[in-house]
Amino acid sequence: MKIKKSKKSYTSFNRNYFLVMLLLISGILLTNGQTVAQVKNMLVNGNFADGIKNWGVEQNGDATCQTDFVKEGPDGITALRLKVLTIADKAWKIQFYQTGPKVEKGKIYDLTFWAKSDRTSNIKVLCAMNHDPWEHGTGELFPISTKWQQIHFIFVAPWTDDNMRITFTDLGNAVGQIYWLANCSLLTK
Repeated sequence: MKIKKSKKSYTSFNRNYFLVMLLLISGILLTNGQTVAQVKNMLVNGNFADGIKNWGVEQNGDATCQTDFVKEGPDGITALRLKVLTIADKAWKIQFYQTGPKVEKGKIYDLTFWAKSDRTSNIKVLCAMNHDPWEHGTGELFPISTKWQQIHFIFVAPWTDDNMRITFTDLGNAVGQIYWLANCSLLTK
């Protein structure tokens, strides 16, 4: 008995192999149904390679802080070091933020960052409007310690807005307290 080899399966394999290679070479890799371009970090300078560029520090009332960019992050990467110098009547009067990312109502976002403090504490993270009425429909309080930990703040955008801000807040708790943040990214899910 003579066994016939199917040219169709060989041709089909070659065609599929060719398409996969073409996609790889073209850079159109898929990740969870999204292209690489779609999963680009929405935060600019999230690794603090350019220091404070694209970031802001808010100090209200009597609350003041000092910021430095140091090679003290996980594995020696650049990190923000924020030291509280004076406090005011509310902890939110010291904030670290970035404006610019756009969000779409109902879409899921993942803000990932590394954080620690010189003492056991908390850090509050918000996705807020950067304009009146300054709504912050999403926010979460995260416990942090003296050891680096990676934190994921996953939220569903409550509105569509092209003028919003990611805010690390409630930093004005104690004079002398130091916070570190590193490797911040905002991705769509």
